[in-house]
Amino acid sequence: MDEKKKKDEINLNKKWNNYIKNKFKPLDWIGEEIESFKSGCFFWTAQIFTWIFLVTFVTLLLLGYESFKLFLILFIFSYIPYIIMEFRSSTAKILWNIISKEDVKEMIRKYFATPPKILINCQSFHTETGYISRVNSTTGYSKLESYEFPVVTNSKILDFPYYSARDVSGLFYLIDKASAGNKSYVKLELIEDINFADEISYMDYIYEKNIFIEMNKNLDKELNTKESRIIPFMINNTIIKIDNSFSLIIPLFVFLTLLTLAELYKPCIKSFYYEQQFKIRKLISTRYDLNQPEFNTKYQKINPRVIVDAQTFNFQPEDYNYLNNDCQVNQPIKEELEMAEIFKDKIPEYQILNNGVIFDNTIKGNNNINSGNNIGGIDLPLIQTG
Repeated sequence: MDEKKKKDEINLNKKWNNYIKNKFKPLDWIGEEIESFKSGCFFWTAQIFTWIFLVTFVTLLLLGYESFKLFLILFIFSYIPYIIMEFRSSTAKILWNIISKEDVKEMIRKYFATPPKILINCQSFHTETGYISRVNSTTGYSKLESYEFPVVTNSKILDFPYYSARDVSGLFYLIDKASAGNKSYVKLELIEDINFADEISYMDYIYEKNIFIEMNKNLDKELNTKESRIIPFMINNTIIKIDNSFSLIIPLFVFLTLLTLAELYKPCIKSFYYEQQFKIRKLISTRYDLNQPEFNTKYQKINPRVIVDAQTFNFQPEDYNYLNNDCQVNQPIKEELEMAEIFKDKIPEYQILNNGVIFDNTIKGNNNINSGNNIGGIDLPLIQTG
């Protein structure tokens, strides 16, 4: 049994290390929107080249030119990588992992139970100058052009330590087919929302973060700092099948990909599903056990719950609370509490609707009472929270 536990820990550590490597790529200054744009251009380029080789091959074949063989080879060498790339794309990964509504409860419960992490990555670097030779197409002369690129010399990650965590996501309600406009699928976007339960915890966080940055800022000429508040291994986008009817969403993707029409089909996939958002909310504390009775009273209205097919699933405290017994805890003294008061505006205050949903009023003039943990104008059932 000990041997199995040891192997499980080794596998988990490997999985975590790979996750961190992907999460903090060296000097990742490019935004997600730009990355998405570049990825889309790449797939479109592959598809267009495949079309060009296919059309040229067919045209030369019909005209009886021997050179059609060359373009047949080019088509094959572009078509096979295109098919592989499309079947490994982010769209395909979501389609291959469509879950049923019966699996939603366990998926959400797992995220309720997962302790959050606050990771701070410091990358020390300097810039160097490189040279590239470019040929002027008009004159034929080559010219050396210089460019600068960053060289990372040190990269360290602080896994911010804390004493306890509590899930305060409130009610998750998976909408039914009628609310989804009679669509068979729901695309669920999960968003991490990780905050501090009290001012003293936020002050501890600022202190630890500043010390970590000070330790790394002089290791090279420049320092790049990136912070991520995450729920480890959480899948942010999932498609859920909410009825038992037959759907063409996957067969059409496979068929049109084989016909080199995948990029034309991808925008149409949205017509198959209804979009819903839900925030997995976590509070962390460096000094207090958030499972104590006074906190149970404070947060009882936003304890995590799930409604699927009009069935309500309530979870026990051990399902969503986390206590780090290895963390040394010092009770705050009066002076510390007074100092921490300046961070009072950093501590979230949750407004609870009478259906148990947390109301997000982050946008001025937002009067949509269903804004918050369930976004999309869903008609939520009324549930007593008192």
